[in-house]
Amino acid sequence: MRSIALLGSSPPSSRYAESLPSEYELWGMNASHTTLRLRKPQRWFQMHHRHHNAQNGTPPGHWGRQVWHEDFLRDCGVPVYMQEKDPEIPTSVRYPIEAVSNEYGPYFTSSLAYMLALALYEGCNEIALLGITLSAPSEYGVQRSCAEYYLGIARANGVIIEVADNAELLKAPLYAYEDPTVPVDRQETTGVVLEEVVGVT
Repeated sequence: MRSIALLGSSPPSSRYAESLPSEYELWGMNASHTTLRLRKPQRWFQMHHRHHNAQNGTPPGHWGRQVWHEDFLRDCGVPVYMQEKDPEIPTSVRYPIEAVSNEYGPYFTSSLAYMLALALYEGCNEIALLGITLSAPSEYGVQRSCAEYYLGIARANGVIIEVADNAELLKAPLYAYEDPTVPVDRQETTGVVLEEVVGVT
């Protein structure tokens, strides 16, 4: 049984990494290491260019973050997946973009997508998303659909998926059954019928 937890920075579920059962591998991304205190990750992902987001006022050359982010990447002691090996990051690893793209198609709109694809490519039984909500439409709309593409592949292959309650992933009104134009009393009746037919509660 291989279980992998993917760590983002969104509260409150990002805090759960500290109490994650030891059998989980913890894979983090970008600056989500700021949520960790004692738990050591097994892998890290920094898939941006060094000068990513250079216009946001952060020091240039640190992936759009402060200098402490590079300090973490340099000293973390675990594989750091990047577009190319970085001589300044001793444990940097080139992401196997060709192999993963050949398997699932070149569809990656976020760091999470790269992480999910690699977890599936290597093989796993369970994926938990911690600190990952993708709830801001302006920033995450295109990222959410891509993440759900990989989560769909995971479910189709029997992988157990766990997402936070406040995540905007794998959620939507049940088309035609939950219709906002239908009166509430009619929706309640439809819900009863749905439960009887397909066992949904």
